[in-house]
Amino acid sequence: MPGVTDSRKSVLITGCSPGGIGNSLAREFHRNGLRVLATARDAATIADLAELGIETLSLVVDDPANVKACFLDVETRLGDKGLDYLVNNAGRNYTVPAMEAELSEVRQTFETNLFAVITMCQTFLPLLIKAKGTIVQIGSVAGVIPYVFGSVYNASKAALHSFSDTLRVELAPFGVNVTTIVTGGVQSRIARTQRTLLPGSLYTPIEAEYTRRVTHSQDNAMPHAAYARSVVAQVLYGSAPWRWLWPWAQGRKTWIWEGNRSWVIWFLVGGWAWTGFFGRTLTKMFKLDKLRESCSPDPDFHLYPSRHTHVTRALIPLLSRSFTMFKLARGRPIAAAFRAATESSVQSRLSQQQKRNLSIHEYLSCRLLKSYGIGVPKGEVARSAEEAESIAKSIGNDDMVIKAQVLAGGRGKGHFDNGLKGGVRVIYSPTEAKMFAGQMIGQKLITKQTGAAGRDCNSVYICERKFARREFYLAVLMDRATQGPVIVASSQGGMDIEAVAKENPEAIITTPIDINTGVTDDIARNIATELGFSEQCIEEAKTTIQNLYKVFMEKDATQIEINPLSETSDHQVLAMDAKLGFDENAEFRQKEVFSWRDVSQEDADEVKAAEHGLNFIKLDGDIGCLVNGAGLAMATMDIIKLNGGSPANFLDVGGGATPAAIKSAFELITSDPKVSAIFVNIFGGIVRCDAIAQGLINVVQEMGLRTPIVARLQGTNMEQAHKLINESGLKIFSMEDLQNAAEKSVQFSKVVKMAREIDVGVEFTLGI
Repeated sequence: MPGVTDSRKSVLITGCSPGGIGNSLAREFHRNGLRVLATARDAATIADLAELGIETLSLVVDDPANVKACFLDVETRLGDKGLDYLVNNAGRNYTVPAMEAELSEVRQTFETNLFAVITMCQTFLPLLIKAKGTIVQIGSVAGVIPYVFGSVYNASKAALHSFSDTLRVELAPFGVNVTTIVTGGVQSRIARTQRTLLPGSLYTPIEAEYTRRVTHSQDNAMPHAAYARSVVAQVLYGSAPWRWLWPWAQGRKTWIWEGNRSWVIWFLVGGWAWTGFFGRTLTKMFKLDKLRESCSPDPDFHLYPSRHTHVTRALIPLLSRSFTMFKLARGRPIAAAFRAATESSVQSRLSQQQKRNLSIHEYLSCRLLKSYGIGVPKGEVARSAEEAESIAKSIGNDDMVIKAQVLAGGRGKGHFDNGLKGGVRVIYSPTEAKMFAGQMIGQKLITKQTGAAGRDCNSVYICERKFARREFYLAVLMDRATQGPVIVASSQGGMDIEAVAKENPEAIITTPIDINTGVTDDIARNIATELGFSEQCIEEAKTTIQNLYKVFMEKDATQIEINPLSETSDHQVLAMDAKLGFDENAEFRQKEVFSWRDVSQEDADEVKAAEHGLNFIKLDGDIGCLVNGAGLAMATMDIIKLNGGSPANFLDVGGGATPAAIKSAFELITSDPKVSAIFVNIFGGIVRCDAIAQGLINVVQEMGLRTPIVARLQGTNMEQAHKLINESGLKIFSMEDLQNAAEKSVQFSKVVKMAREIDVGVEFTLGI
């Protein structure tokens, strides 16, 4: 089985049993360089495909549980990639006179030809959305030109065609294309089957006519291999009629009409009409232009493209913006708020510390939102595998999601230190919940935001899986430019908002809020309308936006980010994922919120520093910094970098710089084995320099430090401070000039690192 790094486009094909069309399709897609996943009821029966290097899987399309198991297998095989093509080929031909049809056979025909296709589309949709993929429905000419004595089969295929046409509209906003390819005049095992009437049949008087009607000639029928070439050429390179007009077009020169001229069927059944005048007329007649306007900025975008057209134009931005909103988004005050929204999740750890925000786990965010009447999927937190199994049973749904509770972004694409991929997984049973929880809890999840060290996963959140018709982004933030709250929203939810802001800034809606009036009905309703909520969901979306703002104000939040805020298939408005941050300055009046803090998700040294009133952030360098005042600390790190060094930390001991604070600071700095020199840069204002110097000497003596220390003390009684340090006999080098002090710190650090590399000791004396 190819590894997850396979760069080829992928295609999953159903119904690949030997001698059938699906088997030929698998071979042809493989010949065109795609990664083919071929399925049959028993994978062992398609060993001929496996010998070609095609991946084979067992799949029973009319068994939902089996389909879900196949999905998990495919998801694992594809890794971080999505599915580019889903070819629904499996089908069942039940051809008997209508008045003699057995209802059990009718149900089974619809189960295979329609219900199974719906199940496949629903199950594999997440992978298709991820890859902006295409659903290929292998239909039948019987669905558009019915033939006599095939009423049940005709009806099932007509229903499939109708389903595919509407599905094409519904999935276009998500970048997923749906195309139906008509089968007709192809060599068929079924066509060669002899059919006879039952004894005493109603149709016995016209048996001769019946026999003539159901006897299909295979003369001049298209071979499977030729048909497969036609289908693959159409799916990968476009519709054949245009190849006839432009024979120099790129791609394989295999004409779709070879063998039986199926393009004539396309013309006769009106497929061409959707690409021209009729398409526009019918779109207006059925008011489909309303949906089109909410899905595409392209006025020529057709919701119903030709049945044989690969709808690349469906890959468009989900929401257009008026010129007024474009100018508003580019205005200075709004641009500042927009930057605040898009930069908040990519700030450096340093700026996050200065903002003093508390973050809480997703399950706590959902509880809080639910208490304010905001819709969230049903779910609960589990701290053991057994508890996860129990919660999954209580949810009472066989379609769920398990999420690792780690305070970091990118969980879905992360991996655990035990090798498990993905901190967010789709599950279909309590047994799976127990299995994945056992592999997640107690392990470290590593994402692009945690770094290689990762973060501990102590619990998992299990919730029901909801299918969204539309996904939006909505955040409530504080904006410096307007000096008040701002609501930032986008129709392109469920994806990286930074990427949306970079590639399509017009898709961002920014609404400043007057803190005295709050979010009025009109403001909330306008935001919901501009985002593109359907008419029946506008009022619920309006209430949700107002309640989110209420949470923001009443809980002293600094950020409420809902991504995605979804409209589900049953027209509910749900916050599918929530990220909440709170102002630490409000801890005195938000006791309950701050009781939810999970210090295991924070750096242990930073937690310890906070307990002693220190602002500490560990960095990747080797020169420890001890400074009083954030501004002076930043300047100290800058001058170290200018002299070729690298700071090991940001440490602000505050205005007091007492001996107790200095001792705690030294313990934090020296706990890092990489530190090879320490730079103390203190401005003595509130506390005299000689008192600081004495505290420094006492700490060095008490801790027995051997790491070279450069001290620059400026301010009240700095002469006495220099004298105390120089007469202490310790490895503390007192300097007055900032440049000289930084330069000496870098030099000491380099000498110590060289000594460590060759495993020798080094001693420093004054006057070096």
